[in-house]
Amino acid sequence: MNSDRNTLFTFFTPQYVTQHRKNEAALNHTPYAKYFTDDLEVPCDMVQALKLAPLPESSLFPPTKAGLNALFQSPYDLPVAGFGLIGNKDTGRIICSWSRHFFPGATSEMLRWWFTWHMGHTDRYSLWSPYAHIGNTVPHLDRIDDPNRSYEEKMYDPENPNRVTELVGDMVLDALIHFTDPKKLGLTEETIKKGGYTFSASGWSENLAAPGLPAGMMFHLGREVSGGLELISHYWLGTHRGMAELTGMKDEVERALSLAKPVPDEMLLRGGYDMSVHDMIEFTRLSQILPNLYAEFRNA
Repeated sequence: MNSDRNTLFTFFTPQYVTQHRKNEAALNHTPYAKYFTDDLEVPCDMVQALKLAPLPESSLFPPTKAGLNALFQSPYDLPVAGFGLIGNKDTGRIICSWSRHFFPGATSEMLRWWFTWHMGHTDRYSLWSPYAHIGNTVPHLDRIDDPNRSYEEKMYDPENPNRVTELVGDMVLDALIHFTDPKKLGLTEETIKKGGYTFSASGWSENLAAPGLPAGMMFHLGREVSGGLELISHYWLGTHRGMAELTGMKDEVERALSLAKPVPDEMLLRGGYDMSVHDMIEFTRLSQILPNLYAEFRNA
């Protein structure tokens, strides 16, 4: 679990500063503008953990059913945050990035509310990462905002994927996320029970430049612990042959691999670092505002 010591994050490029000003202006007349901030803090233990990265491939978990379940049955086998590379030219060489965040005073219900409350609303999305988040849309906003639909009905609607646009390092990420029941992605009931997981926002993503082809997977699993909630996140960025086992999309995975161009490890490692910093900032910020935001707007 994360320590309670934080430090200010102070490195912002002009691109990030410009986006912050746009987000602040868009939020100016909303009732939740007070949750927007200039100052961002990150946990000291995560900052120190990133100094240990990249971890060797032997320490990481591949995107297979066995790898996924081993990871979430033993999440403390990895540091509190980090990244590394797995795979080769035959399987696909991809980035792994992960984190464990503690949310004081939070519950699984609060996270379920947040993920459906902000989805499709760019101004709300910017509360999560004021300098980096650019856009958040869904094809059918009415389905997300429908109070009569359950969390699962909203999140796992195959006709309503979530398009996110955000700054990750120097790159503008524009991706479509297909949130999916984690059990349909290979997570077993045994793993869920053993870990005490009561929240999930997990799925696979595609790049808009290559529609329909898996370009990554992410798992956000939460469990309630003493004093709040622990969120364990793991990202596989890029296409790996093992993803066919998790998504059931064998043909699409093979096509994505056939179209992939080799990327130097140095560039992949920079991507892993940037993703880890992005995660560290956004989930720390969410952990700081979620209980009060939920209390004020859950019935709005």
